[in-house]
Amino acid sequence: YPFFTMNVGDSFAVPVDPTTTLNYIRVAVRVARCIYDQHKRPANNGMKFSYRTDKVNRVIRVWRDK
Repeated sequence: YPFFTMNVGDSFAVPVDPTTTLNYIRVAVRVARCIYDQHKRPANNGMKFSYRTDKVNRVIRVWRDK
C-alpha cells in the first residue's frame, strides 16, 4: 500500500470480492493490520490513517488523516 507517498487527505481503495460478507471482514482486518504496522515504523513521522468499508463500490477506502 502507498502509505509513504500519501499526503494528508489522500486516499486509495482496496478492492473486495463481495461474494460473502466474510471477505469484507478479511480485507478490513488485513488493511487494519497494515495501518498498525505502518504506525509502528520508526520512519512514520506521526502519520495517521483511517479506513471505511464501501459496499456500494465494493472497496475498503484508506485515508491519510495526519
